[in-house]
Amino acid sequence: MTGKIIHWTLSVLSFVGILTLLILQFNKKEKDIVFIDTPKLVAGYQGMIAAKNEYKKKAAAWSANIDTLQNEVDQVISEYQQAKGSLSGKEKALQEELIRTKQQQLAQYKEAIANKAQLEDNKMTQEVINEINAYIRAYGQRKGYDIIIGATQVGNLAYAKQSLDVTDDLLRELNGSE
Repeated sequence: MTGKIIHWTLSVLSFVGILTLLILQFNKKEKDIVFIDTPKLVAGYQGMIAAKNEYKKKAAAWSANIDTLQNEVDQVISEYQQAKGSLSGKEKALQEELIRTKQQQLAQYKEAIANKAQLEDNKMTQEVINEINAYIRAYGQRKGYDIIIGATQVGNLAYAKQSLDVTDDLLRELNGSE
C-alpha cells in the first residue's frame, strides 16, 4: 500500500510539474525572440553615417592627390609633344623615360591608394559593426530578450510577425534619440 501511495504521489507531482512548466511557457511574454532588420539598422546608425562621411573626406583627399599626379604626367607629356621636334635622339629618349617613370609612379600610387582605401573601409566598417553588436547585446539583456535575430537581405529570416521587429526602437536608442 505504501508503494502505491508513493507511486501515486510521484505521478501527481510529475503532473503538477509538467503543468507548471506548460503554464510558465504559455505565460512567457511574446517577445522573447525578436528580430532586427540589419541593413536598415546599419544604414540608419549615426555612427555609420559619420564614419562614411569621414571616409568620403579621406577618399576625396586621395582622389585630389591622384588628380594632381595625373596633371603632372599630362603636363610632362604635353611639354614633350611640343618640344619633340627640337630634341635630339638622346633628349627624346630621356624625356620618354621620364614620362614612363612618372606613369609607373602614378599607377603604383593609384594601386597603393586603392589598397589603402579598401583597408580603411574594412576597418571603419568593422569598428562600427562591433559598436552595433555590443549595443545589441546590451539592448537584448536590458529588454530581457532571449534571442535577437538579424534579418539580412539574403533571406536568413523567411518570416516573422512585424510586431517582433525591434529595429526602429533599437535604432532610436542606438542614436540616442530616446
